[in-house]
Amino acid sequence: MRLRCCTLLIAVSCIEAQPLPFEPLEVAKRFADHMLEHGRDRYGKVHSPLFSNSLTREARPRLTPYPLFAASDPKLAEKRRLEKRPDLRQQYPGVTFTRFLEHDFNRCTNYPAGLEDAGPHKVTVYGTDPFEDRDLYVLLFELTARTGDLKYGREANRALEWWFTNTQSSTTGLYPWGEHMGWDLEHDMPTYFEGPSKLLYHSAFHEVKDEVPFLNILARFPDRLERYAMGVWERHFWDKERAFYCRHGDYTGEDNRLGSALGFPAHLGAYLDIWSAALARGRSEEVRGRLTAIVHKVLDMAIARSQKHGFFPFTFEPELYGTAAREDVQARRLGLQSMRIAKRLEPVNPDLAAKLRKLGELNRGAAPGGKPRRNRTDLAREKMSPPWADQILHNVEAGRTEEARNLAAEAYGLFWDSKSPLPRALARGTPGETPDGQPFPDFYFRGARLMRAFLALAQVRHLKG
Repeated sequence: MRLRCCTLLIAVSCIEAQPLPFEPLEVAKRFADHMLEHGRDRYGKVHSPLFSNSLTREARPRLTPYPLFAASDPKLAEKRRLEKRPDLRQQYPGVTFTRFLEHDFNRCTNYPAGLEDAGPHKVTVYGTDPFEDRDLYVLLFELTARTGDLKYGREANRALEWWFTNTQSSTTGLYPWGEHMGWDLEHDMPTYFEGPSKLLYHSAFHEVKDEVPFLNILARFPDRLERYAMGVWERHFWDKERAFYCRHGDYTGEDNRLGSALGFPAHLGAYLDIWSAALARGRSEEVRGRLTAIVHKVLDMAIARSQKHGFFPFTFEPELYGTAAREDVQARRLGLQSMRIAKRLEPVNPDLAAKLRKLGELNRGAAPGGKPRRNRTDLAREKMSPPWADQILHNVEAGRTEEARNLAAEAYGLFWDSKSPLPRALARGTPGETPDGQPFPDFYFRGARLMRAFLALAQVRHLKG
């Protein structure tokens, strides 16, 4: 997902048919003000400026329950152990069998089933993760730009600076964010390192893809940016000679991911994003020299694979297992990201920029489109607010203001009530019980993108004067 400010140029040609049942800017501001007052870290021993990813919808919101995961089927766990490639174990000694096989991280036993794959497998809900919750921080920056009130951007900056200076692994240089990690606000450490799910080793996997947010803020701490950049190379790239990588990198440094074929294209885009920021904003000549050699090696690998197959294959299975190369929309995303990064690196290293453009050209036409945008009738199946937000933003940017307003009015009715300025995690009428039928508190989760959509509507009204 590419983050875009709501001050995009918007074609405004529609006449408003009916007034909205709410004031978009005021709803977004009330949400932000409520998060500033009640959504911060007031748990554990360290009260940081970070924001909670998920909260109960009460007068004084609190963290939702600690996620609990089902045990893995013992037979399945043994099968997965046996499927580890013995030939690669011999070629690359030191493979570690991790404890995450003891849990089924796709089955959270004490959260509503309506979350589906957006649940704790993808992001901690018992703490914070600025990568998965980046819409909240972007909203705060956008509110300052829209209203002139400096407090929103100031508090977003304060939280992100704390994140970058306090959560980096001293062992690997990685940050505890992405699809499987976060920061436990109660225990002041990465999620699942303590608490009821502390054996869920899967939580130690650093996984980011496409663009990495807030690198401009991390660049204020060039030593940490450089450590992060080198950590990506050390922990994700298990075959450094061939530049083969795994989308999972171990935050603790205990699991080297040797033999993994799961090097997806979008994740390479994220690594290139981090490395380019370090090359452009780092200050160590030694690190810059090492990174330059690394990026050349990785780009040579990526270009060669793309030339051979006509696209960057979805995994390294063709090289490791001799299987056919599989194309995926992520190749196109890698191509587009490579072109964007090339512009950033052109003044710094024209040779790398040229290779990035070549990789971009080889993949820009691959599997175009990706997930299709939901059409109007499909949204009736969506039980969480982000797809509604995406469609509202899409219509605003396309100048279909009336359709955007109609969707916003419907989303407001589905995800809001007078109980709280925080939107509901699940649409009105969606069962909120756990898989075994136990009650679960009314809660907020992933609602900030809808606030950004409402702010975009407010911008349309502003432009229309």
